[in-house]
Amino acid sequence: MSGSRGDHSGQCLPVRVLRVPIAGSLMLRLASSGGSVRVRCINKEFRDGANHAHDGRTVTKVDEELVRPLRFKVILWVLSLPTPPIVESVLEVCGRQNALLLISRLSSLFPSTFDVSPLGFERRGNTEGMRAFSNLLAIARGAVAGGHALLLHWAFRRFLPGLRRRRPQIQEGLPWTEWISCALKKGHSEVHRVLVEALETGRTIFGRNRVIIPSRFFAPPEALRELSLSPLSKLEALNLSTVLCPDEDAFALTNLPVRPWLLSLKGDTDGIVAECPSGFRQAVASSFVSFSPFELNTRVAHFFSSLIDGAMCGGHEETVKKVFRFATDDIFSLGQITSVGLGAFCAGFWSSLRAPEIALKRGMWDLLEWLSAALNDLWERADQVFEGTSFVRGQLSSPVFYWDAAGCSNAICESSDKVKAFRWLVENGEIYRLNSEENFQFWLILLVTKCVDRSLFEFVVFSDHDSARSVRAKLPEDFHRRICAFARCQWKFDFLEQRLVDDAASFPFGGPPFVPVSLRRFAIQFLCVAESEPLREFPSLPEGTEADLKQYLMETLEEGLNLDHFERLFVSPVDMLKIRNFPAFRFLLSVVGDGGSQRVCDSLAGAAPLPSRTRGEIVDGFLRDAWCRWAPFDSSGHMLSNEYDQCLVSVGLKKGFDVWEKRLQFEMEGFAGFFRWAVENNLGGPHLRADFRRSLLVLQPPGGLQSIARAWSDTMQAPFVKFFWGEGVHGQENVPVV
Repeated sequence: MSGSRGDHSGQCLPVRVLRVPIAGSLMLRLASSGGSVRVRCINKEFRDGANHAHDGRTVTKVDEELVRPLRFKVILWVLSLPTPPIVESVLEVCGRQNALLLISRLSSLFPSTFDVSPLGFERRGNTEGMRAFSNLLAIARGAVAGGHALLLHWAFRRFLPGLRRRRPQIQEGLPWTEWISCALKKGHSEVHRVLVEALETGRTIFGRNRVIIPSRFFAPPEALRELSLSPLSKLEALNLSTVLCPDEDAFALTNLPVRPWLLSLKGDTDGIVAECPSGFRQAVASSFVSFSPFELNTRVAHFFSSLIDGAMCGGHEETVKKVFRFATDDIFSLGQITSVGLGAFCAGFWSSLRAPEIALKRGMWDLLEWLSAALNDLWERADQVFEGTSFVRGQLSSPVFYWDAAGCSNAICESSDKVKAFRWLVENGEIYRLNSEENFQFWLILLVTKCVDRSLFEFVVFSDHDSARSVRAKLPEDFHRRICAFARCQWKFDFLEQRLVDDAASFPFGGPPFVPVSLRRFAIQFLCVAESEPLREFPSLPEGTEADLKQYLMETLEEGLNLDHFERLFVSPVDMLKIRNFPAFRFLLSVVGDGGSQRVCDSLAGAAPLPSRTRGEIVDGFLRDAWCRWAPFDSSGHMLSNEYDQCLVSVGLKKGFDVWEKRLQFEMEGFAGFFRWAVENNLGGPHLRADFRRSLLVLQPPGGLQSIARAWSDTMQAPFVKFFWGEGVHGQENVPVV
C-alpha cells in the first residue's frame, strides 16, 4: 500500500495501537493473563509483542482463548494444539456461554472424551460414568457462572438422579455454597431457584454439623452485602431464607417472616415497623399454627436475631442498634415475665445471633464494642428480674457472645486485620470461652495454620504484646512441635518450610528422633509430594546426606510405631504406609537397606488378628483407596469419609478426569505392590488373611464380596483375588471364612 511512513490509514486499529510502545504492551496485557495463543498466531509482530508484554510466558486460561462468540472451529483448533486444555475446562466455557449445541456437537464428534450421557441407576462396580460425571459437573459450574438456568437444569437431570440412587453422599461434596453465592451476587434468580430445588429434592445433608436444611436454602453472608443494593422486588423474587449458616439452629430459623428480614438487609427500619402493625410478637406468632409460650419466646428471639444479622450483612449499623432496642423493649414490656419465658428468649437470642462473627470478619470494631455492651446490659436487666440470682447468665455458657469455634476462626482468617481481630477476642476474654483448655489449644493450632499470611502466627508465637503472652501462657511446652505436626496433617508445607528451615533452632522437626537440620528441606518437599501430590516425582536427595537419612530412618524404626500424627512428625517407611503411598514407602525402604522390611513388619506385628490398630488401618486404606477409585459410585456409604466425597467431586471442578484416571492407576498399583510386599514378608503372620477379610467386609460392595473378585480377576489385582478366593472365582459364591 502506498503512502508516507507516518501514514497509518491502511492499518487496522489493533496494529496501530500495538506499535505505540506503552499502549501496545498494555493492550496485550489486558487481552490475556499470558501469551495468548490466538494473539501470538496473528503474525510475527503480535507474537514478539506478546512475548515482551508477558515476559515470555505462554500459558493462558481457556476462557481467554475461547471468547464470545464461541466458534466450533476455534474449539477444534484449541483442542489440536500440542498441549491442549483439559476437556472439563472447555466444557465449563461452553456452559458459561450457554452453548448446548456446541456441547452436543463435541459429544457426537468425541464420544469418549466429551461424554455427557446420563449417569445410570444400575451399580456396575467399575469406573463407567465417571468421565460423564466429570464433564457434567464442569458444565454445571459454567452454567452457574453464566446465569443459564435451563442448561444447569439439563446438567443436573443427567447426573443428580443417578448419584442419589447409587451414592447420595457425593452430593454433599458439591460446592453448593459457592454456586448459590455466585448466583445471588450476580442476581441470577432462575439459577438460584434451580439450585434450591435441587437441594430440596435431594434433602441434602449440609453444613458444619451435617444438618438437613428443609424448604428454602440459606443465604451465604458473603453474598448479601452486594444483594442488599438490589430493589426489594428483586430480593423477594429470589425466595431467600433467613438462615445465614446451616448449623444446629437452622431448623429454628426457618419459616420466620421473610419480608421484615429483607427490609433489615436494606436498612429500612421504618419498613420493618410498618410490616409488623400488630407488633413483632404477633408477626412471629402468625407464622405458626400452634406453639407454647416457651416456643413463642424462642421464636421471637430468633426473629430479632435474624433482623440484626440481616442489617449487619447489609452494613447498616444504625438499623442494628434500633432493632436491638426493639428486641429488649419487646421482652421487658410484657406484663408478666416468667423465668421460663425470659430464659427462652435470652438463650434463643444469644445462640442464634451471628452479628458478632460478621462484625469481626468485616472489622466493624465500634459496632462490636456496642454489641458487647448492649448484650451485657441485656443479661444484667434479665438477672435483675430474678433478684440478682444470675438465672439468665447461668443458662448461657458464655457471658456475652455465643462463639461457634469454626465460625470464629473463619471470621478471623477472613478479616482484613487478623491480628486485631484475634487481639480483640483475647482482650475481651471471649477467646477462652470457645471450649475447654485442651480444645482451645487445638483450636488455636488450627487457626494459625489455616491463615494464609504469617502475621497471626508471628503475633501468637513471638510478640511481646500482653495478649500474646497471655495466650502463650495457656499453651503446652511442645506447642511448636504440635503446630508443625498439625501443619503437616493439613498439608501446609509452605508453612512448614518457613518454620522448620528458617527457624530451625526454635522448631524441632518430628521425634524424637528429630529430623536432622541438613535434611529438613528435603523431608518437607518429600512429604509434600508423598502426601498431597503423589503423581509427581520425588525430590532429589541432597548430595552427601544419604547416610544421615539412613540413620534417621533406622532410629524411627527402632523407636517403634506412634499412632498420633499430632504428637510426632515422622518421615518413615511406616508413615508412608499409613498414607498409602507405596512408591514412597519403597523408596525409604531402599535407603534403609537389608532388614528394613523385617523391621517394619515387626513394628506392625501382633499375636492376634488385628492387634495393631495401625496395621488394620493400613490394610483398610490400601484396599479402600483402590476399590473406591475403581468403583467410585458403588461403594458403601458409611465406610467412606466426607474427604473422599470431596475428592471425587473435585474431579470436574479442578483437575479433570485425566488426572483422576492417573490417580486410579496409582492407587491400583499401590495396592498391588503393598499386597505383594505383605505376602512376601508375611505381614501379620497367620493373621494376614483375616486382616484382608475384615477390610473386605467393611467395603460392602453391591453384589457382595464376590463382585470384587469378578471385577478384579483380570486386572493387576488378580494375585489378590487368587490369594483370597482361589481359582474359579466366577463360579464361586461363598467367601472362605477364616
